[in-house]
Amino acid sequence: MAFSISSTVSDQALNYLANNCDQIVVLDSYTTTYSETQSDTSAGGKRIAAATSLTSGDFTVGAGDTDGREIASAAHAAVSVTTTTSADATHLAWVDTTNSAVLYVTEISPTRTGLISGDSIDIPSHEYTIRAATAE
Repeated sequence: MAFSISSTVSDQALNYLANNCDQIVVLDSYTTTYSETQSDTSAGGKRIAAATSLTSGDFTVGAGDTDGREIASAAHAAVSVTTTTSADATHLAWVDTTNSAVLYVTEISPTRTGLISGDSIDIPSHEYTIRAATAE
C-alpha cells in the first residue's frame, strides 16, 4: 500500500512555527508549561536565557535532510544568561509569547553546565523535521 502527504500540508505546520515563534528559550530542564519558560530558575522557573524578538526570517522551511520537510532556526550568538542561580542548560523551547504557548521543545547537546548571570550561551542552529509518510 502506498502512502503520501503533500509537502504543502507539512509546510503549513512548519510555517505556523516560523510565523508564531518569537523566542527561543534556554531551559534547565524539560517543560511544556509556558510560565516556566518565562521565569528564571532563580524565581522558580526553568528559564536560563532567551533569544527574543524573533521573526519568521529567523527560520527556514525546506526539504528534510533524509526525507519529508523541516524547519531550521538561525543560530543566536552570545545570548545573555539571566538567572542568578547556577543552572545547567539542557533544553531549548520555541515560544509564542502572543498566545502564551510553548510550540516545540528539544534537548541541547552538549549540555552547558554552571551558567549564571553575566555568562552568555550560543544557541546553535537546529531543526525540527516532519518525516515523509510510511506504511506501518
